[in-house]
Amino acid sequence: MTILSATFWPDRRTLWRWHFFAGLFCLPFVAFLSLTGAVYLFKPQIDDWIDWRYDHLPIALSPSPEQDVQAAVAAVPQGALLAYELPRTLQSAARVLVSRPDGEVVRVYVDRNTHTVLKTVLEENRFERLVFRLHGQLLLGNVGSVIMEMVASWTIV
Repeated sequence: MTILSATFWPDRRTLWRWHFFAGLFCLPFVAFLSLTGAVYLFKPQIDDWIDWRYDHLPIALSPSPEQDVQAAVAAVPQGALLAYELPRTLQSAARVLVSRPDGEVVRVYVDRNTHTVLKTVLEENRFERLVFRLHGQLLLGNVGSVIMEMVASWTIV
């Protein structure tokens, strides 16, 4: 009986071979995850750098969030208010999230003095979303997510 069980279980060389190939397969992915994770770790600082020009406007003398929201919703055809982010400083533009009928979300930057739209950008096109999709899905959607889960499982081996 011990002879049968010994033939079915892989020997030590086979286990080490599995260990070697698992490491060889996982190493590029683990290095990539480390790099994208480091970028994702500094997301607030990177966002501040990207949005620098919208955080250094003249100080808002008579801020009116209602007018900011109206300007933002008017900038997106058939848009509906989703969220209003409180300005970070007195010199920051208002950031208003507006949803479109197709389900996309648009971030609208509004000057709080003149209530004019400074910039509109799809949330999915922002840098932080790109890093998120790189880190979790390799820009491949569900297929990339499955690959990353397989790598995580094989990393244990």
